[in-house]
Amino acid sequence: MHRAQIESLCYSLLALVLVVVFVQTIGVWRWLSEELGKSGSTLVPFLVAAFLLMVVFVARLRRKEQSQFYWLYLVAALVLVGIALYLPDSRFPAKRIHVAEFMLLAFVLRRGFCRWSSGVPLIVMTAVTGIVLGAHDELIQGLHPERYFGHRDIVVDGLSAIAGAFAGHGLRLYDTVPKREENWIRPPWWALAAVAAGLIVFLYPLPGLREAPLPWWTLTPLLTAAFVWTVLDRTPRSAGDPASIAAWLVFVMAFYPVVTHTPAAIFQ
Repeated sequence: MHRAQIESLCYSLLALVLVVVFVQTIGVWRWLSEELGKSGSTLVPFLVAAFLLMVVFVARLRRKEQSQFYWLYLVAALVLVGIALYLPDSRFPAKRIHVAEFMLLAFVLRRGFCRWSSGVPLIVMTAVTGIVLGAHDELIQGLHPERYFGHRDIVVDGLSAIAGAFAGHGLRLYDTVPKREENWIRPPWWALAAVAAGLIVFLYPLPGLREAPLPWWTLTPLLTAAFVWTVLDRTPRSAGDPASIAAWLVFVMAFYPVVTHTPAAIFQ
C-alpha cells in the first residue's frame, strides 16, 4: 500500500476517534459550567478557538519560507468562525466548543489528504469529510437517552469544518508534504451528488423521530446512495482516496438505525 494511502486512512481514523472523544467531553463542560458559571463557561469556547488559531498562525510564521499566507481564506475562516460561535443555543454555551474541535479536526484531515491533492480540491475534500464527521458527532449523541440530535448543531460543526479547511489553506499547512506520484481520480459530480442527497434525506427527519429504535425506513436513502456509488460509478479507486473516505463515512451511518434496535450503548 502506498504511503499516501496509509496516511490518509490513519489520519481519517484519528479524526473519527476524535469525534468520539469530543462527544465524551460533556462531563468536562458540565464541570466548567458549575465552576465558572454561565458567563465564564460561555467565554471558554471563544478563548479555545482563538488560542488554536494563534498557535497554528505563530507556528507558520516561525517558518519564514512558508510565511506567505493566503489572507482572503484566513478572513473567510474568521467570518465562518464568528457565525459558528453565534449560532449555538445560548442555553447551552458549551456547544460553542465544537468550533475549535472541528477546526482541529479539519487540520487532521488536511494532513491525511495533503499527499493526494492541493489547493481547492484539498479544501473541498477536507471540508466535506469534516461535515460528514459533524453529522456522526450528533448521531452518536442521539444514542444517549439524555442527549439529542439537532440540525443546528450539525450546521455549527459543518461551518467549523469549512472554517478549518479555509484556515488550513490560508496558513498553507502541510504544503511542503510531497504529493502522490499520480493524482487521485476525482469522482463524477453526479456520484457525489447522490451521496450528498442520501445523507441529507437521512438526516432531515431525525429530530422528529424521538422514539427508539429508529424506524428501518431511515436506511433507504443511505442504502440507495451506497448502491449508486459502488455499482453505477465505475471510477477506479485506491484505498485511502479522499472522496471514497467521505462517501464510506456517509454509508456507515446506516448502522445507527441498526444500533438502536440492539441494547442501548451508553455514552457518558
